[in-house]
Amino acid sequence: MAQYNKGGRPKIENKREIRIKINFTKEEFGILNKRYLESRIYHSLNEMIRDLLLKNQYKLVTTDQNLLVESTILICSVRKIGNNFNQLLKHLNQKKIDNFSTDEKNIIIFNLQEITKFYIKIEGFLIRLRDNHR
Repeated sequence: MAQYNKGGRPKIENKREIRIKINFTKEEFGILNKRYLESRIYHSLNEMIRDLLLKNQYKLVTTDQNLLVESTILICSVRKIGNNFNQLLKHLNQKKIDNFSTDEKNIIIFNLQEITKFYIKIEGFLIRLRDNHR
């Protein structure tokens, strides 16, 4: 007969049962603890260490205002690219290209120029971000 769960805390399917003891110097632990406190994402030091060791990743919330502003601009630029691209496709799908008026061709050219301008902004942001992390 199957056991009926009467409530309470659910059973963990993949329970962590194995423990590893690691010794650090005071300086090493200070560096590790500083990274943990700066990350502001992890709920525990164990969680951060597992990400570092098993996933080769480390999450960090930045307080660099310039980076936050630039990333917000980047997100807005990506949205504008999507809007302009949708408008462009709408124009192309509504008519055959031979039937476009001069005004409609100018709108398509304008949309392509806007998309190109936003791609250049995004590329510049990513290059600066890469160069800052070297």
